[in-house]
Amino acid sequence: MKLLIQHFTRMGYCRIYPTIAILHIAAAALLSAQPVTWKTAQHYQDYYIWNISCTDDSNCFAVASYQQTAVSMILRTTNGGLTWDSVYSERQVPAGPRIPTYVGVARPTRSRAIVVADSGLIIRTTDGGATWRRQRIAGRSTIAWISMADSMHGLVGLLASPNSLMATGDGGETWDPVAFPDTVQSMGVTDVAMPTPTTFVALMSWYPHNAVVRSDDRGATWRVFPNALPDSSAGSLWFNDSLHGWAAGDVYTGVGDNRREVISRTTDGGATWTTQLNAEVGWKFGLTDIAFTSPDSGLAVGGIGTILRTADGGAHWTVEPNDLTALQVLHVAYPRGSRGIVVTTVGRVALPADLVPADVVPDANADDGALPATCAVYPNPVANTSLTVLLPPSVSQPVHVVITDVMGRVARTLDAVAGTGGVADTEGHELHIDMSGIPAGAYMVHLSVRERTFSRIVYVVR
Repeated sequence: MKLLIQHFTRMGYCRIYPTIAILHIAAAALLSAQPVTWKTAQHYQDYYIWNISCTDDSNCFAVASYQQTAVSMILRTTNGGLTWDSVYSERQVPAGPRIPTYVGVARPTRSRAIVVADSGLIIRTTDGGATWRRQRIAGRSTIAWISMADSMHGLVGLLASPNSLMATGDGGETWDPVAFPDTVQSMGVTDVAMPTPTTFVALMSWYPHNAVVRSDDRGATWRVFPNALPDSSAGSLWFNDSLHGWAAGDVYTGVGDNRREVISRTTDGGATWTTQLNAEVGWKFGLTDIAFTSPDSGLAVGGIGTILRTADGGAHWTVEPNDLTALQVLHVAYPRGSRGIVVTTVGRVALPADLVPADVVPDANADDGALPATCAVYPNPVANTSLTVLLPPSVSQPVHVVITDVMGRVARTLDAVAGTGGVADTEGHELHIDMSGIPAGAYMVHLSVRERTFSRIVYVVR
């Protein structure tokens, strides 16, 4: 894994002007009902909020990192996301071993929650976050997904070769390995769901193909439904019960990097799916998460400030205005009794605007999640093994690089080391990132430079 910073004096800056896309009505699934307006309730500068899980409309846990990997922490709210406190954290020690990054959380009850990390680690509480217990259950493999049917029965997905799951029936005390069918081992897992204590569902993808796999006996036997999602490369999965579920993702339009937001629904447990939405919405970056609080009421999020709501089971979706433009929306929680909580990659928590006090004003530097206009990332898409980031002279060293997929899962972590010629040239410098071995797809490249974090979406094609 080689990352090289080269001193450069010849190439000038390439200014990037993001353009807000016009909404295209590709299906009758988008309608112009009066939408909910969203507002930032909290902005944690230089934090990356990976995931969120709520028991009800007041009590939630979220997992976050400060400056990507300097600090990992578990955050708790008891007032529906208006304020948060850190209930568990660990800090990177200089020259010490890398701390794990907490990437997922499930909170089935107020007292119980399980957090999963990128190094085979789970951290769980049985007293609402007052105390936490650490367990390493999967060696050093990244645990990228977690789903819980109830307080005792849970399922985690591993980023490993071969793909695999682990299941618990005692609230996380013990975990049993679960193997996927051989026929889907060439695909990557994009999400897992556990609608009942005995039902496992996984969404798998190898663009442009997808598959839904389902077990009704805790992984003893599987049914495989190849290319079950007719219009999507797969993404996030949500089941309200053993039969009724939704999948949110995207499909390339064939024009540049543009993608259509796609939502599909199943009423037979995943065997067949019906497309409910296939349209270019907002910034055309696809959807990253979906959640329902009832058979009718759901939220889907993604792209750059894209929030969609349905009140009829997904037959129609409303685009909701918000102040998250230029910020990647990563996850949504939709507990019963609420209107939803949204978190972003750059430390923002957003709520329906009428719930946010009038004196809450987003930070003036709210766009720190985006690369400055005087920087370029190229080639994009990247088809070879090297991605170049052109940084302005104001960016100092060292540079820490984290590459995540659109679901927030870490694909690669790199640390830049200055070359002998130095990098603080008055005309800028180049950062060359080795992209070999990263599967095709959409990724976020995050550069942490001292107190600032810059991010840019990049597409890998093979």
